[in-house]
Amino acid sequence: MKKTLDLLIPTLWKFRQNIATEFKISSLKTSLSESQVEKKPTKLPEIQISTTPSKVEETTPEPIIEIKQIIDTITPPKTINISPESITTWQELEQAIKSCDKCQLWNGRTNVVIDKGNRNAKWMFIGEAPNAQEKKQGLPFVGEIGDLLNKMIIAMNLKISEDVYITNLIKCCTPEYHNPKDNEIQQCYPYLKQQIELVKPDIIVTLGKFSSQTLLNSDLAINKLRNQVHEYNGIPLIATFHPSYLLRAPENKKLAWDDLQLAMQTLAKQ
Repeated sequence: MKKTLDLLIPTLWKFRQNIATEFKISSLKTSLSESQVEKKPTKLPEIQISTTPSKVEETTPEPIIEIKQIIDTITPPKTINISPESITTWQELEQAIKSCDKCQLWNGRTNVVIDKGNRNAKWMFIGEAPNAQEKKQGLPFVGEIGDLLNKMIIAMNLKISEDVYITNLIKCCTPEYHNPKDNEIQQCYPYLKQQIELVKPDIIVTLGKFSSQTLLNSDLAINKLRNQVHEYNGIPLIATFHPSYLLRAPENKKLAWDDLQLAMQTLAKQ
């Protein structure tokens, strides 16, 4: 038995080696075969593309600067070639004033301040120049100054919307704390003359130094011009203090009231 096993062992060992060699060769061939196979491209997943535009998130746009307003304050207005003396209608007068560039007050102008009240009134009140509040609203005598003038007019038993016409000597706002200059008065006065021609008031009340001196062609102080009856082209004229001055010096309100009473007495005699 032992002899038989001794004979089989070498044979079995050789058979084992052959099997191992065949296995290695087969594995190598398989590996080479797989490496030589042409690799097919990997198919990518399909992407769904929508033809409908996606909704863009709405945002609030930045405020747009009104370029026209900026241009209007640096570009002279288109002047209407018409002399104030030839104006015969309110429309012509308004157009001429709004297009005026005869002095530097047009620079930075956003509003002209022409008038308020009844253009057929018997009473005409004339101030000096519009302030910032008047410029903003486009109306003469607003705010605290306007409130005081309204009280004065109401105390005269007059209705502001029916019995009085209110305007200023200068139609454009002057810089703060800046009195009307001679050139500004010279260029704007013809418009005021035409306003008087169109209104045809029965009596004029000038409020303050500049309107009083201009219409009376005088250089006297307001204290020298008040408390007496003057005339402008045949129309009775009473000069008194400007409401802005009376707010600073309320002790003179009684003097202003005396002037208004004189005006009422003068008109009553006509």
